[in-house]
This record gives sequence, C-alpha cells and structure tokens, in this order.
Amino acid sequence: MDSDSYCEPCSEEGTPIAAIMFCSDCEERLCKNCVDYHKKFKATKSHHLIDLTSILRSKIPIAKSCCEVHQDLPLDFYCTQHDTVCCRDRHGYVDEIESGETAMLVEISKLKTHLIKQINALEEKLITELSNAKKKILDLYGKENSELSELYDVVQNRKQNLEFLKEHGSNNQLYLTLREQEKGVQDAIKRVQNMTLSYKQTAFKLKKKNDIDVNGIGSIEEVRTASAIQYSPVKLQQAQNQPVKVKSILAFRKEIAEQLQIGKLITDVAVTADDKLFLCDFQKGCDNIYVFKIIQRRLIYIRTLSVPSKPFGIAVLTGTDKAIVTLPYKSYVQFIDTNTLTMDKTINVGQDCFGIATTGEYIAVGKRRDITILKQNGETFETLF
Repeated sequence: MDSDSYCEPCSEEGTPIAAIMFCSDCEERLCKNCVDYHKKFKATKSHHLIDLTSILRSKIPIAKSCCEVHQDLPLDFYCTQHDTVCCRDRHGYVDEIESGETAMLVEISKLKTHLIKQINALEEKLITELSNAKKKILDLYGKENSELSELYDVVQNRKQNLEFLKEHGSNNQLYLTLREQEKGVQDAIKRVQNMTLSYKQTAFKLKKKNDIDVNGIGSIEEVRTASAIQYSPVKLQQAQNQPVKVKSILAFRKEIAEQLQIGKLITDVAVTADDKLFLCDFQKGCDNIYVFKIIQRRLIYIRTLSVPSKPFGIAVLTGTDKAIVTLPYKSYVQFIDTNTLTMDKTINVGQDCFGIATTGEYIAVGKRRDITILKQNGETFETLF
C-alpha cells in the first residue's frame, strides 16, 4: 500500500493506518477513527467527506487554499472587483497609495504649469495694455504740441507784421492793422486758456486686484470608499456558482429608468457626503431632479424635485449641504438644500449655462461661449474665453 493510502493525521504520529475517507475541507485522508472524531467536533462536523472506495485516488480534488504571493496566508477573502479569491494581506493597498501619490504629484505639477501659463498670459495682457496706453498718450502729446506750434507761428507772424508797420508804415496803416488783429488776438488768448485747462500730466499706475492673492490652489482630499473585497468562508469557496458582483452606480441606470420612466437624457449626477444621489433629467417637458439614497450598495428612490426649468448640470459644494444646478433656459443657477431637499437661493449667470464644477469657495459655470468663475456669494471672479 503506498503512502497515499494512509491516514495522514495518524501517519504524522507514526502510526500508519489505512485511510477510508478524504476530507475536502482539510484536504486530508482519514482512517475510521479520525472520521469518527471528524463527525463529533463542532469545527469539523460539517466538513465534506468522500469515500475513497468510490473514486480513483489520482482523481482526489486538491483545491488551492493558500495565497501564491503570501504562502503563509489562507485564501479567505473574495474580491468582487477582480472576481478572484485572495488573502487578507493589504500590502496591495499600500502599493496603490504609493502609485496614487505619484499620480497626484504629476497632477499637482500640471496644475502648477497651468497656473504659470495663466500668470504669463495675464502678464502679457498687462504689457499690451501698457504699450497701448503709452501710444495713446504720446499721440495726444503730439497733437497738443502741433496745436501749440501752429498757434505760436500765427502769433509770431502777426507780431512781425506789426513791427514792420511800426518801422516803415504810416500811422493810419498801423491803426487799421491793430484794429483788424484785435479779434485774432482775443481768439488766440481764448485758445491758450482752453489748451491750458485741457492739458493734463499723465503717469502710469498698476491697479492691483486684491482677489489675485493666491492663498491656495487646491487641496488634497482623502476619498474613502467601501473595500472591493468581501469575507468568503470555506462554504462559499466550495460553492459551484461564483458570488454575484456588486453593481456599480452606472449599472443601476437602466433599472432606475424603467422604475421611474426616466428618459435617456440624464445629463449629470452628483453624490453628497451623506450618500444621496442626484440625477438631472434634461428630456423635453421635464423639469425634474431625481433623488436616491445609497444604502448598502443599493439605490433607494427618495423623491423627485421639481426645478424652475430643465436641469442640465449639478455639483455639490464641498463641505456644505448645498448643491447647485444649471438651468440653461434661465438666467441663473439654482441652489438646493440637500438635507431638506428644498430650493434655496439663486445666482444670476446669464442664459446658456450648462456644465458646472466647484472647488473650495469657487464655482465654475460653463456657458455656450465662455466659462464664468464665481464666488459662493455670487460675485464674478473671472471670465475665461
């Protein structure tokens, strides 16, 4: 009789006894006494035993029970995201955090480059404005100098005529010329007075915007989501059918659409900190926002909100209980209290407002021809074309 025919627990104690059963849970061959003990103890009484006489010894199923990466850890978890069994070691998450940090550093670098480009563009804009202002002032100075030169030439010409008549002309000619030039002298005096009042000395001054002081360009948020792994007891590992994967939010779209008869124009979705889900329905003749609650990875319908016009985009203000909805056919965006599910204040942004995003204290609204960046109080911060 070969070693595969002996009871493994007894063989380890130095007593080789013929095996009659195979335990698929322990993956061991057992003799009659060990089988009896197996059936008595609570921990092993539910194990599956196979009669060795009914199968070929070479066909005894040996299931992989330990992790290939961590040899000392059993496979006691099931990952629904990757559809595989795994051990409880979490070093993979550490690797994901490390790679996530690297990716975030790249994003921060891109943001820095973007800001530098914006600052350079603003600098070029100011330099162009300065150059245009300088040209305008120099052109004005040139015009004023031309007027002064013209008036000076007129006065000098009249002065020379009078001096000539004073030396060589008669008293009668001198008198008539003086009378004739009297009106011209008065006009010249008036022109000098007007020119003196209108001439201004100009200097340049940079009018700074207080709002451009950059106290921060963003923040790092720790986003915690439910783990993709679930505990899988031995019973579940023995099952013939694989566990059903947990549906993602997008997988519920058809189910929700059939339940509420929602059309195919769900243009935007937002999720609050307390797991409320808001869907904008932009189909014709529908001014609705549908509200759901995410409970244990299931979507539970709560209420349908009626807004003043067809809603297109929606975003949640970070750290608040407010959501903002764009209404393209109205001249404003609508705030919604996500706790009471009631309409709140509005901010005038003009028509054709579609996309919306929030970060910190700022709100970015995408319109048909530009992007308007607002503060939460409604003050326009900047408009990007």
